[in-house]
Amino acid sequence: MNENYHSAPPPYMDVVGKYPQYVPGERAGAYAVPPQELMPDPNAVKYPGAPIAYAVQSAPLTTFAKNPVHCCCPNCQSLVVTRVEQTSGLLAWLICLFLVIFGCWLGCCLIPFCVSDLQNVQHYCPNCNAYIGEYRPL
Repeated sequence: MNENYHSAPPPYMDVVGKYPQYVPGERAGAYAVPPQELMPDPNAVKYPGAPIAYAVQSAPLTTFAKNPVHCCCPNCQSLVVTRVEQTSGLLAWLICLFLVIFGCWLGCCLIPFCVSDLQNVQHYCPNCNAYIGEYRPL
């Protein structure tokens, strides 16, 4: 018997590339040695389970209302209660135009601009003052 009977087999990387490989579909007994550029680099370290990092852009998923809401600011990434500002929107202007057409042009047509339920509400971050979203009644 062989005197190295109890020795361990050679490492896998020592065996790869030393012996010809079988090429299926060729004539019987055909073996081919792959070119050197196709051989795996034995010194290369590969991590098959390494995590892959993806950049994700967050979009506000909050439904905005007339009142301040809890949300995450897309600019400073902090959890905040929004600061709100009311502005005149399309609904207030349409009601004003409707009142002018029906004869309320002496000041009564300005009433929609004083009613808070007819205003657009813009939401801002109280930390960085970034615009987050808007509620429009129409």
